[in-house]
Amino acid sequence: MRVEIHEKVMFQSFMNQIYPEYYQVQVGGISIDSRLVQANDIFIALNGDRVDGHQFIPQAVELGASLVVSEDEVETSVPVIRVPSTHEFLIDFAQNWWKQYSMPVVGITGSNGKTTTKELLVHVLKSVMSVAWMPGNFNSTIGLPLSLFALPVSTDAAVLEMGTSAPGEINTLTNLIRPTMGVITNIHPAHIEFFSSLDHIAQEKADLLIILPSDGIAFINLDDPSIRSIQTDAKRVTYGNDDSADYIGYWQSTVNDHIFTINGREIPIPLNSETMAKNTLAVYAISHTLGLSHEDIIHQISTFTVPKGRGNIIEKNGITVIDDTYNANPESAKAGIEFALTTNQNQRHIVILGDMFELGTDTLEYHTELGKFISTKSNIFLLTYGNYSEKISDICSSCGLFSRHFTTQESINLFLKQFIRTGDIIYVKGSRGMKMETIIKGGIFS
Repeated sequence: MRVEIHEKVMFQSFMNQIYPEYYQVQVGGISIDSRLVQANDIFIALNGDRVDGHQFIPQAVELGASLVVSEDEVETSVPVIRVPSTHEFLIDFAQNWWKQYSMPVVGITGSNGKTTTKELLVHVLKSVMSVAWMPGNFNSTIGLPLSLFALPVSTDAAVLEMGTSAPGEINTLTNLIRPTMGVITNIHPAHIEFFSSLDHIAQEKADLLIILPSDGIAFINLDDPSIRSIQTDAKRVTYGNDDSADYIGYWQSTVNDHIFTINGREIPIPLNSETMAKNTLAVYAISHTLGLSHEDIIHQISTFTVPKGRGNIIEKNGITVIDDTYNANPESAKAGIEFALTTNQNQRHIVILGDMFELGTDTLEYHTELGKFISTKSNIFLLTYGNYSEKISDICSSCGLFSRHFTTQESINLFLKQFIRTGDIIYVKGSRGMKMETIIKGGIFS
């Protein structure tokens, strides 16, 4: 991961104040991956679970790094900043840097939909204002601090995404970016392996709204009981399928049509799914509160392209593939399958599922639950891949559903080449580590 520093002159002054002894060092970017280092980069040697960046300091210097941040004593031809923890250095360094930015900040977190919500919100806001943001999901305690150095200082607002895989990370990230507005999309069992319960996840996410200033705005999803009960000093703007909400969203799905309305007005959405409708409702609430007109909002929504791997519809060779491969947890898998089954309902629906990770000691139980959910559906041809997903296949087979389990991607690809026929609707889902997108490339579109 590497970022190009956007405000280079301001950064040079910033460096001179913090590290005056290195005033002659020129800096153009910051990298934590030695392979991506460019001339005049700061190389931060992070000590990770799999790779220790300190081993690659020589390579970083050889590629042109002008400064190294290290926990170890190292001999090299460029200046070295010694720190007790390079990870903590990155967060503190970014926090000091971000203090020079003064625009309103929208913080977004949640179990599902946060990246799509962020991308859609930016797309809408950009029609009337300048926005600082990072594409993709720079939302971790490494990615988000790094991304701050790549943002312009003279913008009307910043939209930043926060993720968590361990307790305390939302608190760390919220204190880092100091949001003036916040939204939690939803709270579901994602990364629950690292939390004791769903309530523990809710407490983690709640920090975003709790830390907001009294003159800030908390956008509250009333459809999620864990969110609606969060106490915050900020102004509350509510949305949901609830008549008491400030922004009331209704999703209606029939065999032939899908209708989504907000406060009684029909809204076009990029994907005709309830999940996309919920993301759109959050974006509408934020955008309208910030002063955008209804017309500006719906025009931008109608021109939005969904980020890759998050429910994209790909049509090729007479078949339709729904690429939902970016990640998976039980709730997002259920929602995705429901969406797939409403697409061209008279055609065959092939559902390809991989394992869901980071579900802790209840991993098998969650896969069992998903299997029971799928077994109640009809017109599904289920293909599973992995270890835990075999439980899904067994449950569906025992209920008379067409189901096949595979232990390799090669075998599932070979099966698909013989099984697919024109008109099929194919839905693909799995956790990031399963790399389910390669099945789309190798078995469906090869």
